[in-house]
Amino acid sequence: MNDSAHGVGQRLAFRVPTAGGDPETYTAADLSSPSGIALLLFLRHHHCALSRKRARSLAAHAEEFDGVTVAAVLPDTADRANVWHRRYDLSFPLLADPEFEQFEGVTEWVPQMPAVARVDTRGEAPTVEQLYSGARPQDCPTGEEMVDIVAEARREGPATGRGFAD
Repeated sequence: MNDSAHGVGQRLAFRVPTAGGDPETYTAADLSSPSGIALLLFLRHHHCALSRKRARSLAAHAEEFDGVTVAAVLPDTADRANVWHRRYDLSFPLLADPEFEQFEGVTEWVPQMPAVARVDTRGEAPTVEQLYSGARPQDCPTGEEMVDIVAEARREGPATGRGFAD
């Protein structure tokens, strides 16, 4: 797994349909969390076995993300996302964003999907703190590694130096 400084500091502003979550439309403001941390899992496409595996792994670790907002982004339609969300019994919202149009400012820095973005949710707008990806799709963090990413963020605090809540 590689982490990247590219895209760090990117403010998020989006509005997309969601599957498996409330509300029906998800915005950057919905990433807000008590801990000040959110994780976004960017999936490769709806046929990608590795994306399904990473999403299920993230869902399996859901209880370990206390106070952290977790969501995944599927580059497809809302209808496809709804089917995908039900089929894989995900415990977090699945955001539908065909071609990553709303997340282009982030995904342009990711060499391969799937990928993970750690987001600071405490400011005026959620801001990307770190991107995790690699040269191969398999370099995307597993659910267990995402738990470690959150634990590390809590220990080190955000790049802004304001400290994350425990």
